[in-house]
Amino acid sequence: MPSLQLHQDEDAHLPLSKPLVSMKELKDWKASKATDTANIASVKLRRREQDDLNGPKLLLCHDMAGGYKEDQWIQGNNYDTIYNIQYWQYVDSFIYFSHERVTIPPVNWINTCHRNGVPCLGTFIVEGDQMGELEMLLHGPTDYPVLGDDDPMRLWNPYFADKLVAIAKHYGFDGWLMNIECSFVPFPTPVQNKAQQLTVFLEYFRNKLHEEIPGSTLIWYDSLTEDGKIDWQSQLNEKNLPFFKATDGIFLNYWWKDNYPKEAFDLAASIGRSGADVYFGTDVWGRGTHGGGEFQSYKGVEDSSKYGTSSALFAMAWTYEYFSKQNFDNIDRLFWKGGNPSEFPTLKDKDTKDVATLQDPDHHPGVGKNIRPCPGTSWFSSCFDRGYGDKFFLHGQALLEEPWSHLSHQNYPPNLSQFIAIDGNDAYNGGSSIILRCNPPHPAHADENEPRIPIISTMVYSLSLNIKSGTKLQLAYAYKPMPDAGDYTYSLKCVLRERVVVDGAEIHKSRYVDCAADDAKEMTPQDDGILITNTTTQPMNNGWMLRKVDFGFADPATCGSNSSDSTRTIDELGFMISHLSLHDQEKASCQEMIDLVRIGMTSLVPIVVEEKETMTVDDVTTSHRFNWKNVMWEEEPIHGDDDQALRFWGTLDWNWMNNRKSEELQQQELEQQNEQQKLIPEWCQTEYTLVYLTSTTMSNDDDDDDDIFLGTSFSTFFRISGADVLTDAAARKRVKIKTVDALGRIQASHTIDLPSITYYK
Repeated sequence: MPSLQLHQDEDAHLPLSKPLVSMKELKDWKASKATDTANIASVKLRRREQDDLNGPKLLLCHDMAGGYKEDQWIQGNNYDTIYNIQYWQYVDSFIYFSHERVTIPPVNWINTCHRNGVPCLGTFIVEGDQMGELEMLLHGPTDYPVLGDDDPMRLWNPYFADKLVAIAKHYGFDGWLMNIECSFVPFPTPVQNKAQQLTVFLEYFRNKLHEEIPGSTLIWYDSLTEDGKIDWQSQLNEKNLPFFKATDGIFLNYWWKDNYPKEAFDLAASIGRSGADVYFGTDVWGRGTHGGGEFQSYKGVEDSSKYGTSSALFAMAWTYEYFSKQNFDNIDRLFWKGGNPSEFPTLKDKDTKDVATLQDPDHHPGVGKNIRPCPGTSWFSSCFDRGYGDKFFLHGQALLEEPWSHLSHQNYPPNLSQFIAIDGNDAYNGGSSIILRCNPPHPAHADENEPRIPIISTMVYSLSLNIKSGTKLQLAYAYKPMPDAGDYTYSLKCVLRERVVVDGAEIHKSRYVDCAADDAKEMTPQDDGILITNTTTQPMNNGWMLRKVDFGFADPATCGSNSSDSTRTIDELGFMISHLSLHDQEKASCQEMIDLVRIGMTSLVPIVVEEKETMTVDDVTTSHRFNWKNVMWEEEPIHGDDDQALRFWGTLDWNWMNNRKSEELQQQELEQQNEQQKLIPEWCQTEYTLVYLTSTTMSNDDDDDDDIFLGTSFSTFFRISGADVLTDAAARKRVKIKTVDALGRIQASHTIDLPSITYYK
């Protein structure tokens, strides 16, 4: 979910993500009349810093079981796993695909894409015998003629382009894939004329999209050609070049050959376009695709990128579907990162004639190539949440102890290695954490006279944080020793890699900014210009410890240079385990690896001196900011209990725009809120909301112990699907909501009375 399993399968008012299934639905759609506001993305696109914006890119086109299955539930569901992208650091853009007419990406996919710095696109498709729908796309509705145009040859109408732009803007996603897999009606105008007019329509569509949504993208799928026929080219050539010119990129079909990427790159360059705008497709299911697909999908990515063109992986959820969701983490790791050939499962009915020859017999490659940095240039925070789990935690406390999945909760995936494993048995925030592993200490290291060297120093995240002169930072991380750690003495430190560029020369330095509380010498300025000003370690729930370190850098000019032309960037964050020794040498482990410590969250943010305490508690019982909708009470006997219970159904809406008292104040309030939002640092803004059912009496008004956790919301709505409420006259029945920021901190709390008991089913 994470939502308490109630009676969601019986609730007609539960918010769902859905497509538009016809041109009529597209025609009738209006933002002002859209009631599915829970589908609007709450996470804005957090753009990455990229060194090579024109280099090869990787696009994912997600087609799984027809779409809108596991991911249609906006408030999540009770699966203990869900298909998700575990390697966003290799991905540049994402398309949600289905065979419905207008595929609006589920809001949870938009949110997780945006958090990871990846634009999310929807799909418009016509196929088969749907020529009439394609005609309507081009010509527009008959009751919406084009006015003020003197061109007698004009066939196109901007109506549906405007609609598609409005939909993307309303729901908060970043563009469209246009998949036209049927031809036009061959009369009264020849199909080639209509195809030419379609390119004009697309050019208008692209420009309008860019105007309304800066940074948006329009992609064309390789199917319809300039002569109006469906003829998949699998190559950029004169037949599909007009559509490429009219859009931001082309997604080529899967039947291409080794020489095609070089030819496509040259043709794109000849018209002033980047070869990276040409995406060579690989069908991961291996249906006649170049390279063979499946675990050989890396071949298509390699063959395309070597010539400067990009790659598009279609249906990469093969790692989840084909293997019936079994061992997904390991299968997906092999697909993305590769591994020893002996680790790969044998595929049934596999035709091996196109299997690639391995250059390294000890390593089978994966599709993941170059790691992109996590988005953001001024701050970073992650709790390693995969968006699903067996429990849901906050600050180490389990709020929910049943399976859940909710993609909007997915955080930045860490760069996994032999020393870093992701694990769902415990977490600090969300449903998972990482475990730092290392080799047992070699006996030679037990000699105190010998220098002790780091056992591991491993990068967890690639970053791109630009540090201005004089900036003070706070590093925080939550950690928890593993059971085996009790046999060892060790030192855990966070490692930041700094990149300093002075007069064009680039220097990398590793900064061990953390220090032990009793290590006084590290509390003074270091020789290389770093100063730790404060450290704290706070016990949290269930054995977790929260470590905070305040520090700063000296100006680059003081670090061996007199030049003012310098920049500083933190480009890696990792951890180091050192000084590892065994308490009792007779207990020396024969294990190849030791699980030493969990890391549950890590963050790096500027210290804002003027930042005020953000936590506010507002005990609200009647306020225009909160509104109940679609309310129903029904009698529900509780066997073996003297108290009567009522089952409550209702939607709590705390969107101030929906609940404002006066229409006249709308614009004024909107401008006021926007100005106030600008004053709040991004990491302090609301990320999601916790929702509880609570009973308060005179004696326990501030007691959270009896609160029942209902779930989380990434919108300004939460649907309660049949919660049993005891009718104890001594207690007031309420809902409590708590807003949580990007660092996992509670920012505000509100308590709202349940609506009056006015109706029994």
